[in-house]
Amino acid sequence: MDKQELQRLINVKTIAHTSSLSETRYNGQPSDWELYFKERCDQYHTQQSVEKQFGITINFSIQIGPDSVAKIDSSADVIIMVAKEDFVTMNQKLFVEACGRPLEQVILLSDIVLEDSPFDFDNPKFIYAGSWFESAVNVKPNVNKHKQFVFDALLGRRHKYIDKLWAHLEPLKHKMLYRYFDQCNLQEYDEDIFAKMFDEQNKINNFNSDDYMNKEHGSITVLPLDQTEWIQKFGSHTVGLHSPWISRITPNTIFDHSMCSIVRETNFWHANLFLTEKTSKPLQANRLFFALGGYKFNATLKKMGFKPYGKCEWDSIKDIGKRIEVYAECMSNLDHNQVSDMYATESASISHNYELANANWGQRCMDFILQSLSN
Repeated sequence: MDKQELQRLINVKTIAHTSSLSETRYNGQPSDWELYFKERCDQYHTQQSVEKQFGITINFSIQIGPDSVAKIDSSADVIIMVAKEDFVTMNQKLFVEACGRPLEQVILLSDIVLEDSPFDFDNPKFIYAGSWFESAVNVKPNVNKHKQFVFDALLGRRHKYIDKLWAHLEPLKHKMLYRYFDQCNLQEYDEDIFAKMFDEQNKINNFNSDDYMNKEHGSITVLPLDQTEWIQKFGSHTVGLHSPWISRITPNTIFDHSMCSIVRETNFWHANLFLTEKTSKPLQANRLFFALGGYKFNATLKKMGFKPYGKCEWDSIKDIGKRIEVYAECMSNLDHNQVSDMYATESASISHNYELANANWGQRCMDFILQSLSN
């Protein structure tokens, strides 16, 4: 398949799994630059005006999976790439080839942090993009009160490492609302739209993730929601950078019956930090959460200005199995009184994290581009 044909397919299909962009966005609709910045910046500059200002050509693309690679034009003077999914960091050689230059020479707006790579704060052409902070919908403020369950654990798709995590968490069933594959006790607490979609979603979730991870440019087909129904429920402004997706919906009823959240971040065995809607939802809800992410996930959050809760003893453990074990042990030690006390001692941090998550990350990225080009 040549590049022109691949671009045509991009314009007419919804990209599977790795895509967070709706198919309605293509077919001659806004460019990636306009999509990424126009509604997110207080001081918006068009791509054409920036090119004219600096006397250069710019290739700007949002990279989400194998089908979006064809949007890169190596002939441009400056390449700016949004790494919105960890497909990018998993396939860096592919992107070096597509860009026709080392990634250190590409301006990277990245939602993934991977140390000892171009996707790290040491790279002057790298900035953390913060796109996923805008992904959560239907968020209601958390009410700090005694609730029936200590925490919720919505663990998502199957994978050998998530199986291991569940094996350690399963003895804690009595104090949590949980869902993992066919293990579930929260039917009566589910949001209506969750209940409606779950049976079909669960059929799709029963796959071996290793098969996907081992495919160099593979993707997983996951069930999206009907866009019309989504817009009616959550508003048209919620289908900008992120397509209608079941995991974006904040489970408010579940949050109302659990005091804090266990967050199993996406592909926590890969990058240091890949923060998605899983973390965004409790952040936006002013809610305590404990994130099992990549190696130094919480330390990376600190670099970004956030204040993780508790000691996060698992965070600096490089071995994945051991990190899971220590994380689960820390969760097992939590009870209602401890979490209630943490809401008092961490109150300022919860407010700080909420404010930072709601900062204008789009404007930060625009300003970073202009500064990088000025240099």
